[in-house]
Parts: sequence; C-alpha cells; structure tokens
Amino acid sequence: MAIESSKSPNYRKPPVEHQFKKGQSGNPKGRPKKKRELVGAGTSGGIIDRVTAMALEEATRSILVREGGRIESLSAIQAVIRSMFRLAAQGESKTQRHLLDIVGRAEVDRATAAQEAASYLLEHQAKGEELIAEHERQGVEPPEIYPHPDDIIYDFQTGEVTIDGPVTKEQAAAEQLATEHVVLGLKRYLEIEVELKNDPKNTRLRKELVKHSKYLQFLERQGERNVRREAKRLLREAMNPRPSTRKPSLVRSKERSDPKGDSER
Repeated sequence: MAIESSKSPNYRKPPVEHQFKKGQSGNPKGRPKKKRELVGAGTSGGIIDRVTAMALEEATRSILVREGGRIESLSAIQAVIRSMFRLAAQGESKTQRHLLDIVGRAEVDRATAAQEAASYLLEHQAKGEELIAEHERQGVEPPEIYPHPDDIIYDFQTGEVTIDGPVTKEQAAAEQLATEHVVLGLKRYLEIEVELKNDPKNTRLRKELVKHSKYLQFLERQGERNVRREAKRLLREAMNPRPSTRKPSLVRSKERSDPKGDSER
C-alpha cells in the first residue's frame, strides 16, 4: 500500500525571487563561531578538570559487589583493585607487575609522609622542651603547648612517633571535663563492686560495671601520662638547675673584700 506524501509540491523549491543569486554568498558575515562550554560549575579549569572531577566522583561511588555468597558495599575503585588482586593471585603477570608498582609507590609516599610528620613533631618537641625549661628556671608557670612535648613519644626500635595527649587547646579542655566526670563516676564503680559481692549473678550490675571499667581505664591512662610528665620535669630540673638566689653571707663578703685576712695580723 503506497503512502501519499503530505509535502508541498514546492518543497525545497522556493520562488525565484527568494533563491540565492549565483556567485553571491547566502551568509555574507560568515558562519558564527560555535560556543563551547569548557568550564563547569565548581571547577577551576577546562574540560580536563571536569573529567577529573567526574572520575574521582565515580571512583568513590559505592557499588554492590558479590564476594562468594556474600554481598557487600564497596567504593568503585576498591572493587577494581580487589578484582586486580584476584587476577594477580591467579597468575596474571601483567596485573601482578601493575599492582606491585601501585603498592610500591603508595608505600614510598606513606613512608615519606610519616618521616616528614615525625621530623616536624620532634622539632616541635625540642623547641617546646627548651621553652618549658626556660620557664622552670625563671620559676614561672609553664607555657601552654599543644601537643605537649612530654606527650610526643619516639619509638627507637620502629622509628615511629606518636602523640599520647591532646593536640589542641579545645581537646585539652574537653579532656579536663571528661576527667572530672569520670572522677565523679569512680565512686559508683566502687559501690558496684561491693554490691556484686553480695549479688554476683546480677546482670544489670555487671553491665554497669563494664561501663564504669572504661572510665577506670581512662583514669589509668591519665595517671600514666601524669607520671611521665613529672618524670621528665624532674629530669629537666636535674639537668638545668635554677640559679641560686641566696645572697652571700657577711663573713664571706668580708673575706672577699679583705683577701689578706688574718695573715698580716
């Protein structure tokens, strides 16, 4: 069955007066330049920045992965790396080399960052100890330094530097409030121990004891830190004694002023 066309018989055949003249351009100003949107919202560069942003977004997007008979949620990049490790474990040499390169570069970056952080903390510790010692020699209150130099611990065996204490003034204030709260709860901890002796099968008391045991561990860590700080303070005091402020006695002053003494008498 033929289909009749609905187009006009003059389709694509305009009248002569509206046709282009031979040798004359129909667009004397030329074709307008096409506008290309290269910079997207929230980016600071061109199309490369947009692609990079999209790639990072997709790399961190969560996807569902079946692992054996279990389904878990992973980031897309984590799922890819896990798949690569699976292929490498099966003997895929190209994937093995690629993974070794990735892991090697990551380890170098990690070690470099750790070394820089350790150097910064040890330098901070040295300057802080010098400042604290100066205050102690002058007999004035120690300065507030965060993290406290005595809380920076260097492991000589592993070369690792850790911080056992607050690193900001806000953290120190929050820890002080927590300590006060825990000290108040210590009384209840002792009461629970007494009650459990009379009723050892009481599950409610046992749960409450576990909660208060965490408070006790917090106080023990605080105590260990205070002991460490006091030990370092005593060490600084022994190495840098305060200058004597006692005035010389009159007898010694007279001896210095009369060096000949009784020998001439």
